[in-house]
Amino acid sequence: MEYKEVTSPIQIRYMDRSDIREVGQIEEICFSDPWLPEVIAWSVARQQASGLVAICERAVVGYAIYQLDGDDDGAFIRLSRLAVHPAMRRIGIGEMLLEAVEARLTLVRRRLLIPVRESNLDAQLFFKTEVIECRDIRRNYFGDGEAAYMFELEYEPEDFYTKTESLS
Repeated sequence: MEYKEVTSPIQIRYMDRSDIREVGQIEEICFSDPWLPEVIAWSVARQQASGLVAICERAVVGYAIYQLDGDDDGAFIRLSRLAVHPAMRRIGIGEMLLEAVEARLTLVRRRLLIPVRESNLDAQLFFKTEVIECRDIRRNYFGDGEAAYMFELEYEPEDFYTKTESLS
C-alpha cells in the first residue's frame, strides 16, 4: 500500500457533530465491530466522554474517543477508540492522538487504560511501541466474548512536574 504524502500540517482538535460521518467511515474500515454513527455521537456527547479528531487538508484522518472513569484504584481515562485511516498510517497521526489523550491526564486522574481486542495484533504492537504495558488480560470483556488485553499507562506525581517544567 502506498502512503499518502502529507503536505499540510496535521491538526488535533475536539470532535464535533460535523465530524461524525467521516469518523463513522473510518470506524467501518478499521474495526471488526464498528460503532454506528449514532453510537459515536452518543459516546462523545456524554458529560464524562470526549472525542478528538486528526485533520489533514480539511478531512478527518483519525480519531480518538475516551471517557473519564473510575474504580476502586482511583480515577482514570479509558481510551475506547483510536483509529487512523489506513492510507494515513505510519506517519505519526496515531502517536499525535495518543499524546493528546495523555495530555488530559492529571494528578487526580493519572492512569490511561486501553482495552484492546485479543485479535487486534496491530493495536497491541502500536501500544507496545508507545511503551504502554499490557498489565492484565480480561476474559469475555467484549460483548462477543472476546478477551481484552488491558494496556495501561500510569504517571507518577513527579512526572507532572517534569512535564510542566519542559513546557517552560
